[in-house]
Amino acid sequence: MKKTCKKLFSVVCCAAMFFNFGVYSFAHELAQIEEYASERVLVSVGNAQGEPGTTVEVPVFITENPGQETIGFYVEYDNSLSLDENATAKSYTSEIYNMAALDAVTVNTAKNPIMYSAAAVNGATSATGKVFSVFVRIPENAAVGSSYSINAYDANDIIGGCYIGTTRIPIEYENGTVTVIEPQKPVSPDECDVVVSVKEIKARPGSTVKVPVELTKNPGQSTIGFGVLYDEGLEFDKNATVASLNEAKDVYNTSIGNVTINAAQNPVIYSSVSSNGDVSAVGTLFYMYLKVPENAADGTTYSVSPVAVEESIGGCFSNTDELSLGFESGCIIVDGNTKNSGDIDGDGIINRKDLMLVTKFFAGMNVQIDMINADVNGDGVVNRLDLLLISKYFAGIIKSF
Repeated sequence: MKKTCKKLFSVVCCAAMFFNFGVYSFAHELAQIEEYASERVLVSVGNAQGEPGTTVEVPVFITENPGQETIGFYVEYDNSLSLDENATAKSYTSEIYNMAALDAVTVNTAKNPIMYSAAAVNGATSATGKVFSVFVRIPENAAVGSSYSINAYDANDIIGGCYIGTTRIPIEYENGTVTVIEPQKPVSPDECDVVVSVKEIKARPGSTVKVPVELTKNPGQSTIGFGVLYDEGLEFDKNATVASLNEAKDVYNTSIGNVTINAAQNPVIYSSVSSNGDVSAVGTLFYMYLKVPENAADGTTYSVSPVAVEESIGGCFSNTDELSLGFESGCIIVDGNTKNSGDIDGDGIINRKDLMLVTKFFAGMNVQIDMINADVNGDGVVNRLDLLLISKYFAGIIKSF
């Protein structure tokens, strides 16, 4: 009987011990949950304004951050807006995460909502700042005063949430809007600090035109970025356009400045950063090489226009001061009687191929030349005086015909 009582007492004691341990563990976990539940990560979507038909940038921030290692959430934009997937996917920043110390930072724009996720490998980060931006285009017919929502919210548990270790931290959200504003009246280039210009050029059908893109007003600036939009009816020579940086050094010497042309899109994007401070020179920045269709009728006009581009790559600055940037548009007008003296093969470019061709012509070889362009002195006759002038031009003795 005594043995039975002792066994029973032992069982009761063990049960009590496990019960007390369980209560302690539960209370400890509850305390941890309450500790993290009292803190939060706050994701805030900014607001933006834009005119009908324009693209605006809507920044997404982490504005409160007690410290976390991984985060994932959705950002959904109004379906009336058009997403610039490329600009959005590449917009993530290093304000919070060190890009070199990440397992992953991704902005998945394949569908709406957009999925943002990041995982730091160097421990928890408590920094705040912008994590990425949503670039959306406002409809052309949008009414002034109307607004479009940009909302952030929790993603599903497989890819979403916010954690430090295995402990989940709650995320709260502040949503943003895109508001449509009254279209602004165009600013005259004369009122702008810096002006980029393209002139009117006449060209014959089938010819390639070398269109200078010029800086015609420049009080002094260190960085500039803009686009050049060309008529889709023209054939664009990407390689020749990019290579033109080597011959157009009126403003920037490419050996001391970071000068680039992104010719993979229309508009073509030009950007330059001077490494020697402000540059106040004017002149040709680069050349657009554009071919006129063979069947283009006389009088047909093809536009070639410098344009503003998104803020992340565009604009003009003197050190940190922003300068107003104006544009003067140009065009190519088809004229079958247009003369381009010295362009012997009629390809729109004057180079040593023309000198070789006209030399072969006067040597009696069977070659075809552009008789209008070969008459460089304009006397109505193509003879050895023209050959002499062309030779002097390529020898650098004369600068023009």
